[in-house]
Amino acid sequence: MPLLRQSAQWIVVLVERGKSRGTRASRAERMCLPIVRVIIVNYNCARLAMDCARSVLKCSSNGGAIAVTIVENGSTDDSREVLNVLLGPPCRSGDIRWIDAQENRGFGAGCNAGFADALNGGQAPDFWWLINPDAHAVPGCLDSLLSVMNKNPAAGIVGGGLIDWSGRAMAACGQDPTALVELVVTSQVPSLMDRYSRGIPEQQCSADWVCGANMLLRARALEQVIGFDEGFFLYYEDLDLCRRVRNTGWRVIHEPAARVVHSVGKSTQIPLIGRWPGYFFESRCRYFLKHSGKWGLVKADVAWTLGWLVRRIRRWWDLGRTIAQFPKRFASDLLLTDLKSLARQCPPPTSGILPKARERRQFARNIRQTVNRPTSP
Repeated sequence: MPLLRQSAQWIVVLVERGKSRGTRASRAERMCLPIVRVIIVNYNCARLAMDCARSVLKCSSNGGAIAVTIVENGSTDDSREVLNVLLGPPCRSGDIRWIDAQENRGFGAGCNAGFADALNGGQAPDFWWLINPDAHAVPGCLDSLLSVMNKNPAAGIVGGGLIDWSGRAMAACGQDPTALVELVVTSQVPSLMDRYSRGIPEQQCSADWVCGANMLLRARALEQVIGFDEGFFLYYEDLDLCRRVRNTGWRVIHEPAARVVHSVGKSTQIPLIGRWPGYFFESRCRYFLKHSGKWGLVKADVAWTLGWLVRRIRRWWDLGRTIAQFPKRFASDLLLTDLKSLARQCPPPTSGILPKARERRQFARNIRQTVNRPTSP
C-alpha cells in the first residue's frame, strides 16, 4: 500500500481510537502505564540503530509499555542484511521491530512511515518518542520526558537534552528563525548573543522548537498536525513540526535532564567543514517561505549576509584563533538556493502529508466511510 494511503489511514485510526480502546486494551493499558512507541529512522547505520534501540529499552522503568520501530530508510549499505540477521524479516511483533521504507525520502517521511506502520498494526500509543540512530539513551531519560508530559497537560512536545561522549551539553532547543535570530547566530557577536540568545538552558523551560534527535510527542498533538511535512528532506523539519504544534495551542517544552548521548554526524554523514549538501539550504528556504513568505526570506537573507560579513571581519581581526569559519562555499550555496527559489516564484509550500487541507479532510473522510461501511453477512 502506498505510503500516502497508509499515512491517511493512521489519521482515521487515531480518530477512532477512543471508541475501540476499551476492547483492545493491552496489558500496559490495564496497568495504566502510558504506551510509548519509539521511532528510529535508519540510514546506513543499522548497528548504531540497534545499539540505540537497546539503550531505549533499558533507559526506563516503564516496562512492557515501550516498543521500538526501526524504519530502514533506503540505506545504500548492508543495513537491510544487518537488520534481517539481528531481528529477522520485517514484522510488527516484538519489542524491537523494523520496516523497510524502500527509498530515502528524508527524516520526516521516514517518521511518517513509522507512524503509519504502527497504527495500521492496531497499536495506537499515547506518546511517540523520536530518537536518532546515532544517539544513546541515558538511564532515566524517558521517565523524565514522561514526567514533564504528565505535569504539563498542555505540553504537546517535550524535547530532551543532548550531550557528547565527554558529557558536554549541545544545543537542543531555540527560538523560531527570524531575521534578528539569523543576524545574531551568524555574526556570533558576544554582546548580541548575551542579549538575544538563550544559550543552552540548564533548567526546564518553554521553547519555540526542540531537536528531533530526542523528542517526545503527545499522540493527540500529532493528530492535529498530521505528521511531518515531507517537503523537508532533512533539517528544519523539527522546527516546522514544533511551530505547527504550537499554532494548534500546545506548548513545546525543553527538559535538559532527559539526556541522550549524541554522536553528531554519524547518521547524516555530513562534514562539519566540507561543503554541505543542497537539501540543507533547500529546507531553510522552504521554512522561511512557508512561515514568513518571500519578504521574510529576503529579510532573513539580508540579515544573514550582514552577520556573515561581521563574522568574517571579526575572524580576520582575530586571525581565526577563536572564531570558527563556515563550511566550504556555505554563503554562496545559501544565497544562490534562495535566489533560484524566488526567481521561480513557486507557491508557498504546504504542510502535512497531503498537499492541501481540503484534500486531507476529504481523503480522511473517504477512508472513514470505508472503515465504517457495514460488511455483508
